[in-house]
Amino acid sequence: MFQRGIFKYSIAFATLLLTFMIFGSTVMANEDISDQETLEEQIKELNEALEEIKNEVNERLEAGEEIFIVERELSFTDEPAQVEINSGNTQVSGEFGIMSTTRSANFEATLRNPMGIANSFAHRLNIDWTYNSSNSNIINVVPRSFLTGPLYYRTHDTGSSALTDAVHQVESVGRFRPYNFAVISYQTKFVINVNGTGTHQVVELYVGN
Repeated sequence: MFQRGIFKYSIAFATLLLTFMIFGSTVMANEDISDQETLEEQIKELNEALEEIKNEVNERLEAGEEIFIVERELSFTDEPAQVEINSGNTQVSGEFGIMSTTRSANFEATLRNPMGIANSFAHRLNIDWTYNSSNSNIINVVPRSFLTGPLYYRTHDTGSSALTDAVHQVESVGRFRPYNFAVISYQTKFVINVNGTGTHQVVELYVGN
């Protein structure tokens, strides 16, 4: 009789435990889905803001501005989406101080991601290139990327390719993997066109996970 009572109690407890585990797993799964949907919505909003920033950056570059910051407010954080621009052109001296047709240009853009841990990381792309002002051909392009964020492992792939003799495209993809694997990883991306006239355009700005 006593053993039968223990057996019934064990079955009831096991059933209750199994029900709790199933219910708990369902709740956690629903929370994960909800969190993922929220993240996707935030990333979508951020990239829409970056598209607006890209368009304004190109307008201001075309107007001749060289150093400026463009921001857009976001609904899910007090930190804005922000891109900082620093660019310029110089003429290179030839032999005996005679000014040659070779010129150098520089473009630097910094993308700060407001979605990271404590808003703590950024992707800076710096591009130096030389070109011949007499025929607008590009001579050399040197892109460099710098990633900051003390709470992340940081890697990047950065390079350039020639679209034409007068237009080269630089692409840089930054990857930010947190030390705490429970936290979301992020990816940033720049695509920039540099021209044999010393000008440049932002083709793409992107943040994803």
